[in-house]
Amino acid sequence: IPPLEAMALKCPVITSGIAGMKEQLGDCALFFDPKDENSLIEQLENLKDENLRDELIQKGEILAKSCCVENYISKMMKIIDDFVPIRECWSPVGKYTSL
Repeated sequence: IPPLEAMALKCPVITSGIAGMKEQLGDCALFFDPKDENSLIEQLENLKDENLRDELIQKGEILAKSCCVENYISKMMKIIDDFVPIRECWSPVGKYTSL
């Protein structure tokens, strides 16, 4: 959540490249190796590039706006709706079992 909060506030984001972060933030952030301090320094140096910084801010703002509650609910409802035909193929609970 903190990277998305920063993006919503129009801040460029540098974050750890730990599992899941790249998948969540894509090309909206810069990533560093948390075991290598030079990796963080390199990314801080990269932010001196005004074009890169502006691009990260723009992409981050778009990503942050897409992560609203309404979008989350919409995506969840689509997953549930896509599952309905599959569920209808299953036998009713308990139909072929005896207790």
